[in-house]
Amino acid sequence: LVEKALDVANKLVAAHFPNCSVALLAGSYVRGDDTATSDFDIVIIDDQYELSFRQSFYFLNYPVECFVHNKESYKAYVEADIERARPSLLNMIREGIVIQDDGFASTLKAEIDSLYRKGPKKWSEQEEQLKRYLLTDILDDFMSCTNEQEELFIAGQLLDQLHEYILRMNGYWIGSGKWIYRALERFDPEIAKEFGKAAQLYYRNKNKTNLVNLTEKWLNKYGGKLFDGFQAGQIIKK
Repeated sequence: LVEKALDVANKLVAAHFPNCSVALLAGSYVRGDDTATSDFDIVIIDDQYELSFRQSFYFLNYPVECFVHNKESYKAYVEADIERARPSLLNMIREGIVIQDDGFASTLKAEIDSLYRKGPKKWSEQEEQLKRYLLTDILDDFMSCTNEQEELFIAGQLLDQLHEYILRMNGYWIGSGKWIYRALERFDPEIAKEFGKAAQLYYRNKNKTNLVNLTEKWLNKYGGKLFDGFQAGQIIKK
């Protein structure tokens, strides 16, 4: 499948970006977890474009997403990845298979790999306090909710905030959607399984216990639930 994907990607680059500096095939076809609806993720570095852009289209009946940058514009997107702790472009460049190169690919990959290994920007003490307060708040909402429909969405928000809290407090990258579980697995497969089990028990059986206990366990690692005494911003009297 990878060989077939590379053939399609090479033809695509030849047709749409023949003079680019670097072209990388990234995404599910490279990882080997492609599905019937997977698209081709192609990273392009091409100095003929002044600004970065993303373009989606069909090529040979395959859905394609091209992420096009020049040799400077990609840096802003990398910085955004680091700031939000979601390594979207970082992962595509790190994992990407080189399909066209003017010599810049090795430099680019080395730079990105170094940044990835450093991990995301660390939370400040104030950010840690805020995130602990927000996680406490959504946990309390989840525990006390009596509206079944509302509770479904509170649970989703709790799972998202909990995964972020676990990973960021340990200096790891976070995810969104299906990448939440993948990000947890990269941190610790056993913790990922515990997290997945808690989600399954709630959504399949409406059993809150494991999710509540898991959240409280991680809050307790870093000072416990936070409400009394929390303050955001300075109190300055006139």
